[in-house]
Amino acid sequence: MTDKIFFRVDPHNVSNDRFTLSADESHHAEHVLRLKTGHKIWLIDGNGMSYTGEITSLNGSIKGKIYETFTSEGENSWYSHLAVAVLKKSRLELLIEKATELGVNKISIIHMERCGKKVAQVSRLRKIIINAAKQCGRSVFPKIEEFSGLQDFLDINNEKIIAAHWKGTQSISNFLSKENETPSCVVIGPEGDFSDGELDLLNQKIIPTVTLGSRRLRSETAGMYVLSAINEYHLNNSDNR
Repeated sequence: MTDKIFFRVDPHNVSNDRFTLSADESHHAEHVLRLKTGHKIWLIDGNGMSYTGEITSLNGSIKGKIYETFTSEGENSWYSHLAVAVLKKSRLELLIEKATELGVNKISIIHMERCGKKVAQVSRLRKIIINAAKQCGRSVFPKIEEFSGLQDFLDINNEKIIAAHWKGTQSISNFLSKENETPSCVVIGPEGDFSDGELDLLNQKIIPTVTLGSRRLRSETAGMYVLSAINEYHLNNSDNR
């Protein structure tokens, strides 16, 4: 993977066996990476398509020829959705970057009662997602949405959900091994954890809680932990089939 250089390409800028990069991607390729005509590159469109190609023109807007087309490059075969409270800027950005690298398909940012930070810069987070996807070679850019509260989120979500909480009755690995249907969404609370009202809401919705161990984890650490555990479970489960 280290020899692969990935660039984002707009699906509308791919036609037959030709591509054109945006002004920003062209600038990065030509003036930062110092790529020349004839250089082989990878393209990802964020919708699941990726390509291998060659640069044929460097005249301000890089153009090139496509050689191979792939679907779902760098994607997990399972779906995962991370719902997390609004965190401090640097911690939320770190989690978004690592969640993208871990293969998350969707990210929900929820304004919970104990959030110290009240604003999430979703437009900036989308840029972080794209850069992380390019770095790790993903062909799909995870979707990101923002919700005004946990009630708002749960009212429109019909996925199988679990919540990470220190009072959870079982570990996430035990929960995954016992369930016939693995959860597609994990909810992570803020630094001060879920409020009593939010815990009552989770109980009303019959959403199980899992513990992540005896240590108190920061929210961004918890998010990376659960995604890693789910990935490991699916990888082991597919190996045993």
